[in-house]
Amino acid sequence: MADLGLKSNNKPVPPSVLVVAHSDGHIEIFGDQVDARSVNTPAMSSSAGEILAEDYISSVLPQRFRDIYFPGNLLAIGMVRTVTPLDLAQYFQFRDSWRKLDSITTLSRRVAS
Repeated sequence: MADLGLKSNNKPVPPSVLVVAHSDGHIEIFGDQVDARSVNTPAMSSSAGEILAEDYISSVLPQRFRDIYFPGNLLAIGMVRTVTPLDLAQYFQFRDSWRKLDSITTLSRRVAS
């Protein structure tokens, strides 16, 4: 069946957008036929400062982005943190361990059958 861009309940599938944050602060936004924008939030340490930061963001955004900049339109959140070589080593060790466990489980099921 051809993909018509519809979910099983016939609602349109939203366009996919991928945001990649590099450890040096560089951000890349990937997508197809989407209009995306990235904005840096000023660092503030008080409630009044946070309000000023929100005002700043609104002032630098084109109108079409100001129209969607509301908490109810938030699609996802995340944290930017550096992935270290140790993080990678631990990930690959964990992944390899799970693969070994999965193969043992698969083999034991075959023997039991």
